[in-house]
Amino acid sequence: MSTVAYGAVTVAPRSSPTNPGVQFKNQYGYVNATLTEKFNSFTVYANGTIYFDVTGTIAPQQGTYGFQMFGYGNGTLQLRFKGPQPIIVTQNVTASTTSYSNSFQWQQVSYTGLGKEGPLVLVYSGPTTARTSFTLAAIILFMFLSLMFPITFMKWLVDASGSGTPFTALLQDKKRFMILLIAVSIIGIVGVITVLLEPLLG
Repeated sequence: MSTVAYGAVTVAPRSSPTNPGVQFKNQYGYVNATLTEKFNSFTVYANGTIYFDVTGTIAPQQGTYGFQMFGYGNGTLQLRFKGPQPIIVTQNVTASTTSYSNSFQWQQVSYTGLGKEGPLVLVYSGPTTARTSFTLAAIILFMFLSLMFPITFMKWLVDASGSGTPFTALLQDKKRFMILLIAVSIIGIVGVITVLLEPLLG
């Protein structure tokens, strides 16, 4: 016997401070969701396993999953999160173990204790990570272009110094002049994109 829900399931926590969240329960205990959370599906198996499908893009989009755990002390309450490996797993649980299986591609949390424990928090590569990666890449590209531009420009001036005014020679060399314009444009575009997208990624 098992309980199954498919199709981009969203669960929301209740407002009660003593028993927050939607409850996933079996004969060995239960877990309450403490955040509004999205799954592709979830299954509560009769053997004590609660299985959450967070494959694809749903885990990065969700960012963080939070739970409160409660065990009956009569067996192992086992949670499996099928999907990418979390970047952080935080568990204030004395009688639990957690590990990621590369072969099955799930994060497994096993709890054998009695009573209320937690919280359990799993952090995936969400908006913060995307924002950090984008910002870092933009900074590196901006620094590279900013360094290459004056070096290349000075080389062009030195090469052109023997044939009249350096700037006149540069303007006459259409190829180099177009490359110069493209380089300046790229530097400007990178700066503008970084400024515009930073609030959206944050």
